[in-house]
Amino acid sequence: MAKVFQYQFKDPSGAADTVNVTVNGTVSDTTGSGPSYSVTAISGTINGAAITGQVGAGGTVVTTNGFTYDNAIFPNAQGVSGNAHGIDIDGLFFSINGVDYNLYAQNGVFTLGV
Repeated sequence: MAKVFQYQFKDPSGAADTVNVTVNGTVSDTTGSGPSYSVTAISGTINGAAITGQVGAGGTVVTTNGFTYDNAIFPNAQGVSGNAHGIDIDGLFFSINGVDYNLYAQNGVFTLGV
């Protein structure tokens, strides 16, 4: 069964953003970093613009276009190794109108890379 996690934060412009992450319902060690959910879909808004889709598969650490991501949520790792509410340093990779974004947690704070 699918689950949805919602993340709300302010981006560097000060806009209130919302990222909705849909995961498969099974927790496994997909990345080698501990129990996690593989992300199957990402939606929401960044600076008022709609997220148009997830980039890449969930559960595998990949580096592309200067971003490293794993598209995985670690629900039991809050505050561990810089995680913020289950998002780790590799984070989520998605696009908005053809522009790639990487939402990750560093030192317990959400960071949005463009």
